[in-house]
Amino acid sequence: MVAIAWADAAGMRVANAEAEGGALMKSPDRSFRTQLIGIGLFCLGLVAISTFFLNAYVISGLKEDMKSHALLLAEEQAKRVSDEIQHAVQKHGTLGLQDSKNNPALTQQVEILLQGNKNVMAVCVLDAQGNVVLANTGKNPDLVQLKKDKEGVEAQFDPADFNNIKVRLRTTHPHMQELKIPIGKQNQVIGNVRFLISTSGIYRDIEATATEINHRIWSVVLAFVGVLAIGAFLTAKLFRRQVALMEENEQLDRMAYVGTLASGLAHEIRNPLNAMSINLTVAEEELAAPDMSPETVQRIVGLLRRETDRLGCSVTDFLKFAMPQSFHKEHTELRPVVDAAVDLLYPRIEETSTEIVVNIPEDATVEADFSGLRQVLYNLMLNAIQAMAEQEYGARKLHVGARRESAQWLLWMEDSGPGIAAGEEGKIFEVFHSTKAAGSGFGLAIARAIIQRHGGEITVRRGESGGARFEITLPETGKGWK
Repeated sequence: MVAIAWADAAGMRVANAEAEGGALMKSPDRSFRTQLIGIGLFCLGLVAISTFFLNAYVISGLKEDMKSHALLLAEEQAKRVSDEIQHAVQKHGTLGLQDSKNNPALTQQVEILLQGNKNVMAVCVLDAQGNVVLANTGKNPDLVQLKKDKEGVEAQFDPADFNNIKVRLRTTHPHMQELKIPIGKQNQVIGNVRFLISTSGIYRDIEATATEINHRIWSVVLAFVGVLAIGAFLTAKLFRRQVALMEENEQLDRMAYVGTLASGLAHEIRNPLNAMSINLTVAEEELAAPDMSPETVQRIVGLLRRETDRLGCSVTDFLKFAMPQSFHKEHTELRPVVDAAVDLLYPRIEETSTEIVVNIPEDATVEADFSGLRQVLYNLMLNAIQAMAEQEYGARKLHVGARRESAQWLLWMEDSGPGIAAGEEGKIFEVFHSTKAAGSGFGLAIARAIIQRHGGEITVRRGESGGARFEITLPETGKGWK
């Protein structure tokens, strides 16, 4: 019945482990996909927003640069026309201004200006009263109708220096700008030259250039997004493959672990069964003898009972390890836990004359499961008492103490036994590993599992007296609870 119960429990345990393992693997997979999609959308949005603002910044700067360049070019060309008129005025006076139509050099400069700069729509020469003495609108005769400037011509230059002429722009139309250059002689303004510059042509060029830049920028962005999408797809594919490999490896690890447990348990069960088989054979022979004594029967029955108890203990320890009990965390004082473990071992302590020295501060409180922590201390104390069995009476001492370390408590236990052999420190917590001939190899493995579930750690080293010193660290609060 015991073997069948263990088999059912172990089967349930393995099935639960596989189900939990599958759930644990699927959860990170979904979580990773969700995170990957979120990161991808965030990056895409960031790229789109960055591209929008970058594009707006580049186009805005480009527009200003192109506009300034076009106006500067028109101003330079207008200066040539103005210089030609200024030269005629200096040579012929006001007559040179009035005869601007018959000045071949001036006419040629105006034609070159209108043909060479598509943004200059008209050139007009006016006298001091605002009368038009020369007007050329190029191929757009109806585009601009220049009228007399009733306010006269403002002096936009230094009267003492006609070579330092200032230029003034003013808007005369939503898509036109006027460039006005004064003409003077002998410190007097005798007229001005006006140029009408169309900004619509400039903006058309700007828009065409901006459209081309937009196309190129978005082409680069789309290519970048495509690369990101391919990278995300490959990453997801590699992740799924990695998850599959991890699941396969975990399955192999679980099978290997189950095989190790089964092999160890079979060994622990086989030994008592062999002993029982031998004793039954002896009993059969003894019962067949006519002179069999009652003492012999009692001895054989006692041996069978001892091996049966040993078998039951092995199965019980295995179930404790394979199916750990549920824990209930609460504020637990360490001293009562130690006292409870000592009470359970009191008959063994009295039998072996072991001295227990306990030094636990009154404020030593952790958040732990009382029964689980008592089980750990019970296993450690039992191992210590068994290890000190060969010591002389009066030399069997077990010290238990605790001290605070930062936000945790260090609980230690040191015996006066022979200590841990070199190289065994990392093995004694493994299941089925025992340094005693009659040991099951479960006690320390169960202790480590319980401490780890409390978010703590258990270690062993050689103590100052030469015996084994076990140290347990436990959080002062519920940090790390599993």
